[in-house]
Amino acid sequence: MLTGNNGILTQVQKAKTETENAAKNEAAILDEYNKYLNNEV
Repeated sequence: MLTGNNGILTQVQKAKTETENAAKNEAAILDEYNKYLNNEV
């Protein structure tokens, strides 16, 4: 129940990784918008 492909620890690690990836992606998108706004203003 705690370990294995569907275990709690595996699911927690998967969620952590997906959250980190989403945060990096969001930061990259916001950086692009920021660059665009700085160039337009």
